[in-house]
Parts: sequence; C-alpha cells; structure tokens
Amino acid sequence: MSSELVDLVRELIRIESPSGCEGAVSRFCRNWMNRQGFDKTSVDDYGSVTGIIQGHHTGRTILLDGHLDTVGPGDPSHWSRDPFGGELIDGRVYGRGTSDMKGAFGAMMLAASRFVPQRSRLNGNIVVTGSAWEEFFEG
Repeated sequence: MSSELVDLVRELIRIESPSGCEGAVSRFCRNWMNRQGFDKTSVDDYGSVTGIIQGHHTGRTILLDGHLDTVGPGDPSHWSRDPFGGELIDGRVYGRGTSDMKGAFGAMMLAASRFVPQRSRLNGNIVVTGSAWEEFFEG
C-alpha cells in the first residue's frame, strides 16, 4: 500500500463522522479533491460529497461510491487503540472506519485522482461520491 494512501486513510479516520455528523469529513474530502484537480466538487445539505473528473471525450461515466459515516465507538475503554487515532503499527492502520469504509473510500479518491493529468485522453467522466447516513439508514 502506498504511503500516500496510508496517510490519507489515517487523516480520514481522525475525523469523527458518526451518521448525521459527516460534515467535517465531507469538507475534508471536497478540499482534498480540489487540491488534486477534480473539475467539480460539492457537499450537499446532508453531508454527502461528490467529486467529478470530466473527460474531454464522450463516453460512459464510472461511479466510485462509498459512505463516510461510521457507527459510534461505544465504550472507548474497550478499545486497545484510540478509535480516532489512525495509528499505523506494524503495517496496519487502526481506528474506527478503517475497514468500513474510510480505507476503501480513500483508495477510491486516490485512484480517481490519478486520472486528473490524463483527462484530455479520458472518454467519459469519473465520479466519486461519499454518502452520508449509510450506517443509520442501511437496511
């Protein structure tokens, strides 16, 4: 795993984002996408974020979709590590949302960003969305 991805995921984990409180992590993601050169970014009233890389040629759109909220950590004394520390120990990242799904969402953003310099050759668009409230409304 790249150190850039590890650093990004650790930053995401450090931003608490229980369902209904995704605003801070969504703004972080929008700002990150802006710095990477995404063509359009937004955060809606619910706290969901969208980033778009526009290809210069007609084609299909690929959507990379995940969610940014997490369930609460419960009793912090039951954790062996800080649930919002994003600690890197022996090649593993620890913290709330690492596997569900801030790790995957960080990978989606980073993968999409790799196409920014190639957008002139891109057929279609790449859209990355991070949904709010998934943990609360799922099922």
